[in-house]
Amino acid sequence: MRIGINALSAENRSGTGRYTTQLLLALARVDKANTYVVCTHAASPLQSHLAPYPNFEVQAMVSGGTLRRYLFERNGLRRWIAERKLDLFHGPAFIVPEGCPVPSVVTIHDLIFHLFPKTTPLTRRAHYRREIPRSIREASLILADSQSTARDLQEHFGVKPALIRAVHLGVEPRFFEDPGEQKLREVHARYALPERFILTIGTLEPRKNLPRLLEAYARLLQTFPKTPSLVAAGRTGWGTRGLQGLIRAFRLAGRVHLPGFAAEDDLPALYRLADLFVSVSLYEGFGLPVLEAMACGTPVVAAANSAIPEVVRSAGFSLSGVVTPGNSSVPEVVRSAGFSLSGVVTPGNSSVPDVVGDTALLTNAEDPDQIAQTLREALTNPDAARRRAEQARRRAQTFTWEETAERTRAAYEEVGRMK
Repeated sequence: MRIGINALSAENRSGTGRYTTQLLLALARVDKANTYVVCTHAASPLQSHLAPYPNFEVQAMVSGGTLRRYLFERNGLRRWIAERKLDLFHGPAFIVPEGCPVPSVVTIHDLIFHLFPKTTPLTRRAHYRREIPRSIREASLILADSQSTARDLQEHFGVKPALIRAVHLGVEPRFFEDPGEQKLREVHARYALPERFILTIGTLEPRKNLPRLLEAYARLLQTFPKTPSLVAAGRTGWGTRGLQGLIRAFRLAGRVHLPGFAAEDDLPALYRLADLFVSVSLYEGFGLPVLEAMACGTPVVAAANSAIPEVVRSAGFSLSGVVTPGNSSVPEVVRSAGFSLSGVVTPGNSSVPDVVGDTALLTNAEDPDQIAQTLREALTNPDAARRRAEQARRRAQTFTWEETAERTRAAYEEVGRMK
């Protein structure tokens, strides 16, 4: 088959970009039979990465910023597909073109735009509300990052289970490897990291639930002053205008560090330098940073919602109970700091449980007291944390990009047989 893939999302510094890039590289390693025609940005490193593979044709179709990409996807992508005489098209980032001239596969990573609309910027929300439901209706087959996202597609969009394939993401082998003392020192200096720290990684935006994490951290310091510093690494997204004010309001200046975006090559060392990794997002379609921390052997505390429990299963415990935003002091402090906070999630309704299984401590992302309690449990019981981390590394080894690619290729072949 001639399979077209829209890889314009590979340039995103986000989980979607990582997925697109790693999926293509893994497909190149495992599939020598099909021909792939890949649409990229003019500056994409995929052009050189895929050059050694004769069954991959990489075509740079867009230069410039996000607007040009959207215009091409809306006005030019359908013609690109038709002119390349493709048998199948894959949209790896939520969307396939309207009236796609060939059978299509679409990857739906999450339904944040629908379940938590106020955690998505207004212009992007409008675009997603128009394009993603249409793509779900028109695609021949849907790939979901987790069983959690698959259930959401059934519940909220009425998609028949027969049209969904849950395909987990993978973790690169480099996360299992020791980066070496020199690399650890370089990364420690590059990001001006404290001697000991709790790490969270991801774009700084409302759904990452930073206000509650900061409140939990402040409460933990009151009862456990020896708590390591908190490092929140990631590019600044939208809705974080008052983040510095929130840090001041909780009297955390000097204890919370915001080093900015962490380069891909630095991530394994960054995870390994941390005493503990924490993710208390309101919703995750998969939770790739959680899996990467597991692979690095760093103890994990994660939200008991979305796909994370699906991924960690085996050695921890979950704290139950649901707390709405009005039950803690976060809204009051957040409003005074100018930080936006919206959306309520209950444990078990998104994908992070898919990722961690029982190899991490799970907590209620809505409750700062429980987050603080779980962090303290992880920090004050190092032997138990180490055992869970060892189990987590073993579980992480079951998530490979080659498996993701094989299952994705199987989906392509299934659609090919539908003709």
